[in-house]
Amino acid sequence: MENLHLIYYSPALSTKNIICAAAKQIPLPIIEHDITQGIKEPIALSKADFAVFASPVFAGRIPAMAADIFKTIKGKNTPAVIMVVYGNRDYDDALLELKDISSKNGFLPVSAGAFIARHSIFTKVAEQRPDNSDINKITEFIKKSFTLAQNGNITKELKVKGNTPYKTPGKIPLKPSGTYKCNKCGVCVAACPVKAIPADNPKKTDKEKCFSCARCIALCPQHARKFKGILFKIAAIGFAKKVKLRKEPETFFIN
Repeated sequence: MENLHLIYYSPALSTKNIICAAAKQIPLPIIEHDITQGIKEPIALSKADFAVFASPVFAGRIPAMAADIFKTIKGKNTPAVIMVVYGNRDYDDALLELKDISSKNGFLPVSAGAFIARHSIFTKVAEQRPDNSDINKITEFIKKSFTLAQNGNITKELKVKGNTPYKTPGKIPLKPSGTYKCNKCGVCVAACPVKAIPADNPKKTDKEKCFSCARCIALCPQHARKFKGILFKIAAIGFAKKVKLRKEPETFFIN
């Protein structure tokens, strides 16, 4: 194999951090494709490449914007790894969805894994994850995946957890907005994948466009954007109670 292609959608950066940490275990030149704000040129890989696809889970699915972009990426019998990252609730049909997208586009998935990171909205949930135990499991997963890809002759279909038809994703009513710390630097305006933050008043958020990805919060140098209000506080308490039990990574391999 010639190159390792990291293809990820990562608004709040957790998915990027996990996939980049995993990539250090693979002795190939790395080419990153951050598709969070779209792609400028078509991505087409060959049989000699090795691809790792990664996405966060939003309400049990791959974010719609991410799915649309992933569907444009083409392989040619290219071995691939599928990864999703979620905030300790469940990944539902997201792993299956991303596996199906890659398979239909000429990729040959050898493995898939669902991993846990701090929740992007309710940040007290899974706050310290991925922890050392998670990192060890990610390391083992990617090493085994690379070995399977090197062996070649991928004839089996990868089986993962999930259902079809995929679950209907629910809408997230909580939207972030700016605080008094905002100095109108414009970082969030430029970074928002759906252009939901007006340049003339970046404290505001277009609630119709925003899909609560938390990218603006993750990238704001002033820490001036956040989820807030009584609805958020009530939801945070209820959500934390529902997901207090620790979830562990789940991995799947072709054999």
